[in-house]
Amino acid sequence: MKTALIVGSGGQDGRLLQEYLLQLGYQVAGIGRHEYCSPTQEVKAFDIKAPGQVSELLCELKPDEIYYLAAHHHSSEEVIRSEEELWRHSFDIHVQAWLNFLEAARTGSPDSRLFYAASSLIYGAAEGDRQNEDTPWRPQTPYGATKASGILAASCYRQRHQLFAACGILFNHESELRSEKFISRKIVCAAVAVQAGQQKQLVVGNLNAQVDWGYARDYVEAMQRILQLPKAGDFVIASGSAHSVSDLAETAFSLLGLDWKKHVREDPAVIKRQLKPMVGDASKLFQQSGWQPLTSFREMIRRMLVAQGGKICD
Repeated sequence: MKTALIVGSGGQDGRLLQEYLLQLGYQVAGIGRHEYCSPTQEVKAFDIKAPGQVSELLCELKPDEIYYLAAHHHSSEEVIRSEEELWRHSFDIHVQAWLNFLEAARTGSPDSRLFYAASSLIYGAAEGDRQNEDTPWRPQTPYGATKASGILAASCYRQRHQLFAACGILFNHESELRSEKFISRKIVCAAVAVQAGQQKQLVVGNLNAQVDWGYARDYVEAMQRILQLPKAGDFVIASGSAHSVSDLAETAFSLLGLDWKKHVREDPAVIKRQLKPMVGDASKLFQQSGWQPLTSFREMIRRMLVAQGGKICD
């Protein structure tokens, strides 16, 4: 029986990954916000930014697999209190705490296989219609820049210490567990509220924004497959197709028997940062593992609506 440690177990991906690994017969331990839960369900306070605590845990647990999913998130419509604060928090979680796990694995659990959840935001203003593992990085946000640093740290530990440290370059992925501050869940919640007579209108920043959206349950399966490969590396995880925000709104409202144009309007002032449209090319991952996304855009939205309590009309 394999043992896995999920760092960031309380988030969307962490919760879905834990469910998936348990179905595969793993023993799963998790680190959420400020606490560690062992495979026996014992819970204690924990700080991933404390090197000593991380080292002690890995020496004791010696997990077969470590999934580093911890992240400091904010959406494109969310106000940033201080850019300096955002940089510091992003660096603390995406780089410094990740280094704690790399070093603790090197010294105390060298047979552990590590997965680092990176982001398509590393590409920033990348040229071209599709991005793969060879596309140059041009991050334009603290999130993207610090995730790029995390990938470089993994690469160094692979080359210098022969540690199995793999990275997934994750494009947008949604599920019924996505936070409501993100546009996908925001639209789904609004559609269900309109159907129930609890809301009349939703305001979004850019209806024409194009996003490569995939289903998070498919993506956590990709994470696990990456750690089963004979050699660690960096892999794009993406659906390979783009949809606009208006596509998402139209699909969500129509599934509930509603006309989205009567309830959704655009206000550019809502957008706090503009992002370049990107579409991921996951052919390397498909070639090496056979992984490909199985859930369609429409089915993903349908599942999110049902989980929110929406009544599907077709």
